[in-house]
Amino acid sequence: MKKIDIKNSSFVINENASIQQAMESITDNQRGTAIVVDDEFYLVGIVADGDIRRAMVSGATVLAPIS
Repeated sequence: MKKIDIKNSSFVINENASIQQAMESITDNQRGTAIVVDDEFYLVGIVADGDIRRAMVSGATVLAPIS
């Protein structure tokens, strides 16, 4: 099994990342989702491209934090 360096992975983003950064991460990893962690790398949640789309339809901008 291949190990993944989560600190340098396109699958993992910080909870303070912007929606733009989350979209870039999701595009880079080609999985449609990203894992959201806090500063100590504890799991906060998972964000999907559909979550971002719904947030933007509701008025969120790409500069808003993913949290």
